[in-house]
Amino acid sequence: MFDALPAIIDPLRLADEGARLCGELTLKGMPRLAGLCADVRGTASIDWQFERSAQGLRQMHGPVRATVRVICQRCLQPFTLALSADIRLVLLNPGVTGAHDEADVLEAKPWPLSELVENELLLAMPMIPMHAPGECQTRAPGASSETGRSDRRHPFAALGKLKQHAHQDK
Repeated sequence: MFDALPAIIDPLRLADEGARLCGELTLKGMPRLAGLCADVRGTASIDWQFERSAQGLRQMHGPVRATVRVICQRCLQPFTLALSADIRLVLLNPGVTGAHDEADVLEAKPWPLSELVENELLLAMPMIPMHAPGECQTRAPGASSETGRSDRRHPFAALGKLKQHAHQDK
C-alpha cells in the first residue's frame, strides 16, 4: 500500500509486487471528464489490487468511485451523479496478445494513474445524464401540466383548423 498515489504507475511491476493502490485523486486532473461536468469539484476514490492469478496472469481489480455534478439533459439543471465501476483487467506486456474472453485487457506500459481512473469513470458515465424520473426541478418544455394537457405548441395546429373550416363549408 502506498502513502500517496503515484502520478505514473507501472501495472506489471505492481502486479509482480502484489501492490494495492488506495486513495483519492482530484477531478481537476481529468480534463475529459471535467468537460462533461458542471464543475470539477470533488474527488475519485480507488481501491485497486494488483496481483498474479493462479494461472500466472497479471491482473488489477477493484472499485473506482466518484460523485460528479452534471447538467440534467431533461430540465437543464445541475445535479449530483454517483459514478462507480468495479474493474477487472488482465495486464499484458506491450505487443503481446492473448485470448482472455472473460476479461478486459490492458497493455501494461507505464500509465498516468489519473488517465486510467478517468477512462473508467467515462465508461461509467451515462450517455445522457438525467435526473431520475419525477426528480427534475422544473418541467421540461412540452411536459404535461397538472390539467393533463401539453403546454407545447403544435406547429401544424393552424392547418388543422383550416381543414375543419374546409369540411364545414362543404
